[in-house]
Amino acid sequence: MEDVWECIMTLKGKLISSFAVLIVLIAGVGGYSSVQLREIFGDVVELTQNWMPSIKIVGDIRVNLNEVRRQQLQHVIAQDDSVMEDIERNLKAINGRRLANSSMYEKLISSPEERAAFREYNANFEQYLSGLDKMMALSRQKRTEEAMALDVKELRPAYEAAAAALRRCVEMNDKGSKDSGDAAGNRVSTTQQVSIALVAVALLIGVGAAVFLIRSTLNQLGEDPGYLQGVSTEIAAGNLNVSFRSERHLSGVYQAMQAMVATLK
Repeated sequence: MEDVWECIMTLKGKLISSFAVLIVLIAGVGGYSSVQLREIFGDVVELTQNWMPSIKIVGDIRVNLNEVRRQQLQHVIAQDDSVMEDIERNLKAINGRRLANSSMYEKLISSPEERAAFREYNANFEQYLSGLDKMMALSRQKRTEEAMALDVKELRPAYEAAAAALRRCVEMNDKGSKDSGDAAGNRVSTTQQVSIALVAVALLIGVGAAVFLIRSTLNQLGEDPGYLQGVSTEIAAGNLNVSFRSERHLSGVYQAMQAMVATLK
């Protein structure tokens, strides 16, 4: 243990120990920041590639539903067969877009609750479409009152239930996007605070190590290295009458050098 302490107390040991501590702290700051940045990136990816696209696609599906509903009512009040045929073609095109949007959204579903709400929407809207076929058959026969009665009894409740299920999907994705944003913000704040604290500790240790190294080195040498070099050069040249500064406390190499000159005299 004593040998280890003597090794540490050498100038080399002090330098290695001080820089090793600083390197560990710097590596810790970098490693912690890297891990947190990866987590923040995950939150951002989830926000931009899941929650926000989901909200947009559900919005498109709701637009499709509204378009179908408007076309349905126009079919009921239409009197011309050609107009009805145009409306029916429009309905097929709109439903095709709705199915495409539904297929894209289904791939983004991220929770059992969201999937259950989406299935509820699908079931209710399929029921609505089944009633729509019956209503259009009545509409073509100009049985307008019966068609409107069927809408009140079957179509409207199914449509409203489908729309309500879609609203829940929007709410879930809106909450998910908010949670991801909050998580990213909290991680940024925590990472900033921890990084500042670690950097502050590193600076304190760095300053403390510098002061410690300077004082301990001067204690070992006893004088400024430049001054010692000048004195030792004089002694090496044979000048034993070299003058030593007396204002500094005698210690280390400087003290040994004075003792050596006194002995040689």
